[in-house]
Amino acid sequence: MFGDIAMIEFCIPFTKDDFYPFYIDAIGVSRCNSSYSITRTNSPYYCFEYIINGTGYVQKDNQPVFVAKKNDIFILPENHRHHFYASQEKPWFKIWFTCNGEFVSNTLKAYKLENTYLIKDVNLLKNFCQMYSICKNGNTKSEIFNNCSHIFLDIVQALSLRGSVDIVEKKNSTLAKNVKNIIDESNDTYISLGDISNTVYCSIPYIIDSFKAEYNITPHQYIIQKKIQLAKNYLTNTNLSIKDIASKLNFENAHYFSAFFKSKTNMTPTDFRLKLKNGAF
Repeated sequence: MFGDIAMIEFCIPFTKDDFYPFYIDAIGVSRCNSSYSITRTNSPYYCFEYIINGTGYVQKDNQPVFVAKKNDIFILPENHRHHFYASQEKPWFKIWFTCNGEFVSNTLKAYKLENTYLIKDVNLLKNFCQMYSICKNGNTKSEIFNNCSHIFLDIVQALSLRGSVDIVEKKNSTLAKNVKNIIDESNDTYISLGDISNTVYCSIPYIIDSFKAEYNITPHQYIIQKKIQLAKNYLTNTNLSIKDIASKLNFENAHYFSAFFKSKTNMTPTDFRLKLKNGAF
C-alpha cells in the first residue's frame, strides 16, 4: 500500500470533537530514522501503533521500557506520559493513529485491555491500513469516525484473543527471575543480552538494571559465572579435551578458552585438571 514511501511521516490531522463517542485525532505512517523519538508529558489521547518493520522502545510513565518490533502493537493511554523511540540499528517503519472518546476507554475496559500497552506478534496491518484509507478518502467527520470505530472494535477484539501470555506486564523482580531462568536453561548454548532482550521484550539497559537490583550482579557477569562453572564441570566430570570443551562453550579455539579461564580463576584449564588429579581441591 505504501510502497517505497519517501517521506518520513504522513499525517492526517483532525480537530478534537467531544461530540463523537469515537474520534481520530491524527493518523499516519512513519518511516523513522535513528533519531526518531516522541515524548508526551500528559497525553490528551490514546496512541495505537503497529510496527510494520524495524525495532524500537516504548515506555509508559516510569514503567519498564519494552522492545516493540515487527508485527507488535503498542497502546498508550490518555493522561499518561508517552515515550517511544526507534532503535539506532533498524529504525521503525510503522502505521499509527491517536484517538479518544468514551467508546475508546469503555471498549478497552470491556475487553480487559485497559492496563495493557504492548502485545506481541499480532498481524493486524490490514486493519490499520483500512482505517488509514478511510481517513484519507472519507468525506465527512461523521462518516470517517463511524467507519473507523468499527475497525477499532475489530482491532481490540483481535488483541483480546491473544491471551495473557502475549500481553507484556512484567515487574522488576519477575523480569530478573525470568532472565535468570533463561540463562540457566541455556546451559552451554551461546546466549547474548540481545537474545534475552528479544525473548523478554525489554530493552537491554532495563534488563541490566532489573537484574542487578535483584541479584547484585549484571546478567553478563552471571553468564560468565555460569560459563566458568560449566567449564569446571566438564574438566572435573568428563574426559573431554580442552579443545572440545572450548568448542562446547562456544570459544573460537582452545587458546581463547584457556586465556578466559585463567583470567577468572588464576589458572589454566590444564592446571585445574592437574590440581584435581593431585587432590589439591
